[in-house]
Amino acid sequence: MDHVDRRMLLAGAGIAGVAALAKLSKAGPLDPPPGAVASTGRQLSEVYDKVARTSAGIGEPRIPVQSLAGSGTAVHVITQPGSYYLTENVVGAGATHGIAIQSSDVSLDLCGFAVRGQGQGLNGIHAPGYTNIRVVNGAVVGWGGNGVEVGYGCLVEGICASNNALSGVVVATGVVRWCSSRSNAQSGFRGTGVTFEGCRAESNIGVGFWCSFASSADACVADGNGAGFYVEQDSTARSCVARSSVSQGFVVREGARALACESYGHADGFAVHRAVCDGCHAANGTSAGFSAGVGSRAFIVRCVASGNPSNFAIGAGNAHGPIVNGAGVGDISAVAGSSHPAANISY
Repeated sequence: MDHVDRRMLLAGAGIAGVAALAKLSKAGPLDPPPGAVASTGRQLSEVYDKVARTSAGIGEPRIPVQSLAGSGTAVHVITQPGSYYLTENVVGAGATHGIAIQSSDVSLDLCGFAVRGQGQGLNGIHAPGYTNIRVVNGAVVGWGGNGVEVGYGCLVEGICASNNALSGVVVATGVVRWCSSRSNAQSGFRGTGVTFEGCRAESNIGVGFWCSFASSADACVADGNGAGFYVEQDSTARSCVARSSVSQGFVVREGARALACESYGHADGFAVHRAVCDGCHAANGTSAGFSAGVGSRAFIVRCVASGNPSNFAIGAGNAHGPIVNGAGVGDISAVAGSSHPAANISY
């Protein structure tokens, strides 16, 4: 009996609820007020214009560079920290920079587009003196100054810099990786306190890589430059290759080190002054494989040279392992000095 009463009670409650909803639905007039219907909120265009969008229509939190004004010295100027990107190429206009960054803590993604100088102008991307600048993913071509010039603690990644009147990429301190620099009138890459990783410098009139003040170049290639690498002032080149340099493959000086590096087709393969060459190889040059003038205080060990007019041209006042002639001797262990741990091999 209780079971039946409970079901009847629930059914009654349901009927009462439907009746209450019916009364609410009849509240108020059904006819709209006279005149056009006016919006009480923001227009869609007001929101849309403030949000950069991708081709898929998804909101983009970054700021398009093309929405920024320029100045008398730059096509576009970034004045606030933040994340920025290109929506099309930037083309230089007269004696200006392409993009001037006037703030620290800026990330700039070229999104595969190019910053083009048309053979004139100042720097393509200009941010000297600022910190924590990140420039990635695009090309900087044909400027009257440097392609990219940034300040301290910066990252330059995936940039192709070419045909600039000065250097391709210039960084005060930071990291430059997976970049190429080609056919610039001065250096391909130049840095003080910079780590270069997996970069390539090709056909630059000056030096492919200029590394100074505790910089390092790791697994980098310099091909067909005026000189391959200048490594100086406590810097290090490691597992790098210089090919077809007009002058030296490597200039290693003032406390610097060249470790497991190779130079092919050069004047001097390695010109060493107050510095170390360890485990390097110089071949097929037009002058010396390894060169150290009198009193240069060079330290040359475990190196190999072949096919140069003078494989080892080392004057007095330097330190080196025994120089062993291994040309055509078969088993080199039979040659005196070959088992020395610091032996240099000429063949």
